[in-house]
Amino acid sequence: MSQTAIPFEFERYLQSQISAGTGPDMNEMIFAYIPGLDASQPIDRNQGLPPSNQWVHRQNIDQLGKMGDNALAYSVVILGDQPAFTFNAIFLRDKNVAGSCGFVVHKAQETKELGSALTRTLVMEYNGAAALAGVTVDAGTWQIDFSARLQGMDDDHRLACLDNYGQVGFVSGFDVVQQADPNKYKITSGVAYVGGLRAVLANDVLQTVSTKPNALWLDVYRDGTSLSKWENYVSIIASGSAKSDYVDSQGRFHYVAKIADIATDGSVVDRRKMGGLPAHLAAEDPHPQYGKKEVFNFSYHFQRMAILLVPFAEAGDRFDASFLTGRLTFSRGSKLHYERLLDVELSVKSSYNGTNYTMLVYQEGWALRFCTLEYEGQKWLALFDTALAWNAQDAAVVFTGQRGVLASGYNPENQLKVITYDTTEPTVPPTNPEVKETIVSLAGRNIKDSQGNLYYSKSFPPQLEDVPLLTASLEELNSQKISKNTFVGQVVEFSIDRPRSGFVKAQRIELLRSNYPKLWGMVEIAGNFTDQATIDSDPFAYAGHWGTGDGVTTFTTPDYHLGHFKRGAKQGVEFAEAAHHAIEFHNHQLPTTGSTPSSIVTYGINDSYWNGVDHFNPYPATGRFAVTADKGADDGGQIRGNFDTETRPDALSTFFYIYHGEEAA
Repeated sequence: MSQTAIPFEFERYLQSQISAGTGPDMNEMIFAYIPGLDASQPIDRNQGLPPSNQWVHRQNIDQLGKMGDNALAYSVVILGDQPAFTFNAIFLRDKNVAGSCGFVVHKAQETKELGSALTRTLVMEYNGAAALAGVTVDAGTWQIDFSARLQGMDDDHRLACLDNYGQVGFVSGFDVVQQADPNKYKITSGVAYVGGLRAVLANDVLQTVSTKPNALWLDVYRDGTSLSKWENYVSIIASGSAKSDYVDSQGRFHYVAKIADIATDGSVVDRRKMGGLPAHLAAEDPHPQYGKKEVFNFSYHFQRMAILLVPFAEAGDRFDASFLTGRLTFSRGSKLHYERLLDVELSVKSSYNGTNYTMLVYQEGWALRFCTLEYEGQKWLALFDTALAWNAQDAAVVFTGQRGVLASGYNPENQLKVITYDTTEPTVPPTNPEVKETIVSLAGRNIKDSQGNLYYSKSFPPQLEDVPLLTASLEELNSQKISKNTFVGQVVEFSIDRPRSGFVKAQRIELLRSNYPKLWGMVEIAGNFTDQATIDSDPFAYAGHWGTGDGVTTFTTPDYHLGHFKRGAKQGVEFAEAAHHAIEFHNHQLPTTGSTPSSIVTYGINDSYWNGVDHFNPYPATGRFAVTADKGADDGGQIRGNFDTETRPDALSTFFYIYHGEEAA
């Protein structure tokens, strides 16, 4: 490896030249051999030229050009007739100024042999170099411009990342969390791809956002010098205005992505577009340039199914060319499960001179074969499921490739249509006879497969009693391998206050997000997921809300033990909203206790501004109200009425638990 440096001597030389009204003039290159030189060690900038007895060759600069405004390229060509010499250091100097030294290079030992030419170019970089030296000629006019090639390689790599991750793809981190100071927001360290550049936020960043609403943006650009390592520079910007990619005053391309919106109340709305390899693989169309990715499903159990491919043309049919080329991947259940049952590569084409088709099977599941059949009175080439051991049940199919139907009279929307056969057979025999023989009519409800499972079809859909999820106990769910995730987040009443596996008490308990991933996965997108500080300010009003916990690693459960009565949310009332108790407006008629016990005086509960001797008096010790009416000296009686401040039905307090779905409680 090599080491380079501009010595302090050049700074003194440059100042002297400018004072004299001239610029720097590095006009000679000196090659030297320095005994014991360690080229891996940094150069001492106090060092100047070596002793002249270590010089092995000196030559005037043959070519000088600029590489941008701040770098100059000095080149010499040592011809083959020059004597051989060995060197491990190179220097630039102004031969007209004694002791001047502008640039130093330490390198591995090298020998220039007799009969071979040697070319050396040194690039010296400092602010305003071209202007100070008066150099206007670009180095690219007389030598290979390697910087252009390197920048081209960089851009090729950027475009490759753009193909993989899209314009924006957050791989990890960049979570935005409001701090105790409501104007401070922490952005966690992470990795993202923006415009194809890999943006690495090495450490958490604390951003001040005083003006709201606002937004936080990720800004990344690539920069470096001709002698330095090029890097991607990352910054976080707060801006309420929409931002897009731009070029700055130095000609650098900046790529921008929104991280989050900050609402007027200071809450954070996540705007990250998630990326990384899992998100890339799950994208419906990650590589549009290679053909569209389409997903379609079919449900229930069928004896046989077929997938339409292209209109079937025989020799002499005057069809325009229709085609389908790509990959079909079948998965059991849905596209989220990816238990591959079949993976095939297809290439089919039909035109005026016939139909050509081929299939390459990567993973055998259903035994699919080509056949012809009629659909809506038109003949299609199709794939049939032929295996007796399988019934075509509940599958997701992913097609990745290109397709088109150009045959006159054929509906392009029927291409890749799944046809399931329950009580009828195709009207046109398949081209493979063995296919037709395996098509079985489904004529009744009690046809079962070898495992005893019923076949269902459009003619015989499943009934309520056929759906075990509605009637099964937890033990039955376990034995039938039915997912219990359906119940995650459900509130259950128990008559015994005893911890039990799978449940946590609904009493504002703080939980680690990492310990309860199933519950946390539902809570973080719930409508009643609320900032913990807001909940703590009014626990009663927010009793039905999940809390953000510490905002990073924990969250809190709702509190069903503050004395609320549960009821379904009626129209106009928000979900999980709590209401205080209330007493409906009413009147009480109170008898006197004086000399005229039969006289009745009516006082309304809202008559709190009585004048004279009639008035409301609270009993401070009991929290009740006394209605007092002095009837005067003749009557000598008083009326007192005590009203309780809470109205409730008969109640029984029980214990409430929340199902979290994890094996260990």
